[in-house]
Amino acid sequence: MHKTKYLPSGVETVGPATGCPLAMPGDATEDGAVTATDALYALNAAVGLAPCALDVCDASADGTLSAVYALRILQFAIGADVELL
Repeated sequence: MHKTKYLPSGVETVGPATGCPLAMPGDATEDGAVTATDALYALNAAVGLAPCALDVCDASADGTLSAVYALRILQFAIGADVELL
């Protein structure tokens, strides 16, 4: 599994085999930045109201979605010292 620490300033990475951009953890809107809107998407996904890919909304890379991950995404968006895996 590929894990990258993304900084609030943004990091673009590509997959080693394909050269295709990888999904940025926490960036549910796929706009290249992690914002409060992404946290809302993750929260909606956690309660079953919207889809969100695990590689985007699973902030701990444990294969699940939860409201705690929405909180981590929000903390990251405001510059708190949290890591999105």
